[in-house]
Amino acid sequence: MDGDMIGPGGVRRFAARWTIAADLVADAPIHLGSGEEGTVVDLPLIRDPTEARPLIMGTSFAGALRDYACERLLGDRVLEDGIGLAVEIERLFGGRRGDPEGLQSPLVVFDALGASPGSGTEIRDGVRIDPRSGTAAEHFKYDLELWPPGTTFRMRLDLQVPEGVSPVDEARLLALLTIATDGLTTGAIRLGARGNRGLGRCRLKNPQAVRYSLADCNGWFRWLGAWLDEPRLPTKEDRGANEIAGALTAAWPNGRQALDAALEAWRKTMPERLVVTVPIRFPAGLLIRSPQETATGADVRHLRSAGNPVLSGTAVAGPLRQRALRIARAVKNGEGDAWAEVLFGSEAQLRRANSALLASRLQVDEMPLRCHTDLQVTRIKLDRFTQAPVGGALFEEEPVYRAKTGLRLVLRLPADAPTADALCGLLLLIVKDLLLGAIPLGGTTGVGRGAVRPDGPLLVERTGREPFEISPTEPPPHSVRAPVEAWVGAFRTHRLAAKDRE
Repeated sequence: MDGDMIGPGGVRRFAARWTIAADLVADAPIHLGSGEEGTVVDLPLIRDPTEARPLIMGTSFAGALRDYACERLLGDRVLEDGIGLAVEIERLFGGRRGDPEGLQSPLVVFDALGASPGSGTEIRDGVRIDPRSGTAAEHFKYDLELWPPGTTFRMRLDLQVPEGVSPVDEARLLALLTIATDGLTTGAIRLGARGNRGLGRCRLKNPQAVRYSLADCNGWFRWLGAWLDEPRLPTKEDRGANEIAGALTAAWPNGRQALDAALEAWRKTMPERLVVTVPIRFPAGLLIRSPQETATGADVRHLRSAGNPVLSGTAVAGPLRQRALRIARAVKNGEGDAWAEVLFGSEAQLRRANSALLASRLQVDEMPLRCHTDLQVTRIKLDRFTQAPVGGALFEEEPVYRAKTGLRLVLRLPADAPTADALCGLLLLIVKDLLLGAIPLGGTTGVGRGAVRPDGPLLVERTGREPFEISPTEPPPHSVRAPVEAWVGAFRTHRLAAKDRE
């Protein structure tokens, strides 16, 4: 009878089953859309249909983990030398869409229910900016619903180890899963919409792991008991500081050496990133408009999340893109739009004919503002011809003054070294203009708000190289000046490949 069950639709035999759980805490607002048009907001959230609780669908969660694993291990090499790595990724996450011979994933990703702090959700509005004029595009205003920071989800993953898999191969699967979930530990994985613009940043807390050997009945009964006793798993004292790897090695001491070796091998394949951290301040005030919350408050108030003022990623990315276009068009004859598109992703109104859609390589975090002072001011609209006050056009604004924050820009570099150096140079040129006050942020910049000033040295970190600081007030030493000049020089001289200029 067993022979009749072999092949498609047959029995999948397992040697062991891992159960991994953790708390996933949102550090930034998160939008997990329902895919339906709302009646109150344009883009409503998806909710658990029984209790209306926050919900992450298992499919969305699995997709985020797979995309991060591909990006960290393959980067742009998927069409070149990443074939072997792609096969390894498919062993864990299953075959690609449209591949009839693809493998079934041994990883089971459960829906994650959450709990939101306080009551209610946040509503945030947005508008598309015309890249040519820098003004709001007509008929492109929208609003979306967000879960606030502090929303906590209970995450659960089960990894089924097929029968006949050696401990070394099991360790490789676990190491790949560790790398994928490492993006949750570091906050690199963004869940939901607009992740490259600061939303959806999460962090992992209290990871726990249990390995059930299914070689005998005792292991099956242990796994069945844990299934019935869910949601929490036995806590391991030596699981490590908020790391999945520590939880795995605590649950499988005999596999520690193989897991460490597999992790080290995986990490050597990872592509480069450039991280620029820029301390800035706003001495003349900052105003990023938010929807009016009450009928008695100011007509226009600075954007807040969980009650605290923030510098949103979209408010930064838009002006930076505008500056990138100006710099690239001035330096790269005929290639300016292509360079801005490689760095910031495709823009519908600037997209070239027959060019492929590109995701943004630059990730701009949403950052909280500190040391700020709220001040409500009254303004009135003037008639452009007579310069007299317009009747009924009195309004109030509430910007923040003397605010400080740390801007964080993460650039995913391509595998081609000259192009990677050139993109680093372009980003540093943009940051230079930002610190010189040439790129105001937020609204009402015409009356002086949004001017940026440096608040300390900026930190530049590139994968595999020594990090360095650049002082905004002192000449840099040769050790700092040399790489910066090399990157800027690469941007001036390097030409994009034909596939990027089509």
